[in-house]
Amino acid sequence: YRHQTASLVEASQTIRRIIGTAGIGFVVVDSLGAARGGEPESADLTIRTFNAMRSWGVPVLVLDHVIKNAVENRQDKPFGSAFTYNLGRLLWSIEKVPGEDDDLSTIQLRNTKSNRGKLKGRRAWRVRFEDDDAGNTASIKYESVDASTIREFIRSGSLHQSIVTLMRTENRALTVEEIFHKLEEEGVRVKGRNSVRATLNKSTY
Repeated sequence: YRHQTASLVEASQTIRRIIGTAGIGFVVVDSLGAARGGEPESADLTIRTFNAMRSWGVPVLVLDHVIKNAVENRQDKPFGSAFTYNLGRLLWSIEKVPGEDDDLSTIQLRNTKSNRGKLKGRRAWRVRFEDDDAGNTASIKYESVDASTIREFIRSGSLHQSIVTLMRTENRALTVEEIFHKLEEEGVRVKGRNSVRATLNKSTY
C-alpha cells in the first residue's frame, strides 16, 4: 500500500521504480479522480495519467466514478473526459442493491467494454460482513448468485437482460403485452412492444 498525495503523472517514475524493486505484478489505483490530480473533464490530464500507468509495464485496475443516475439512464461511462472510457481496455460497472442493511450487500458487475473478445456475462454476489465482539470487521464472505434473479437490477444492462430478469423473477409465462407493461412499471425504458417482440425473437433464454 502506498499513500499517495501527488498525481500519478508526477509520481510515475517513483512508482515504476518501486514496482521493479519489489517485483510487483499488479497495481490497484483508488481512485482515478484523485490520481489524475486535476479536472476530470481534462483530456490532457486523463491521457497523461493513462500513459503514466501504461509505462509501469504491469496490469492496472483503476477504480473510478460514473455520472449521477447512471443506472437509470443506462450510461455506464466513467465521469469526466471521454478518454477515460476510450483508453480503458476492459471496463466493468459495479452497482449495489439499495436499502439493504449494513451487514449484507448484493452487488452486480457488468462488463461494459472489452477490447479483446466479446463482453462477459453479468456477475453478482451477496456480501456479508461479520464483526467481532469489539465491533470491528472480522470477516467478509462472498456468495455467488445469479444476477438475472435479482429484481433490483432489472433496469441495468440491455433490454435482453431486463427481460430475462423479469421472466425469471416472475417465474411464469408472460405475453409480449405483459412484458412491455411490467418493464415500464419497473422503470425500464422500452421503445415499444415491437422492441420487446424483436428481442424475444432473436434471444435464447
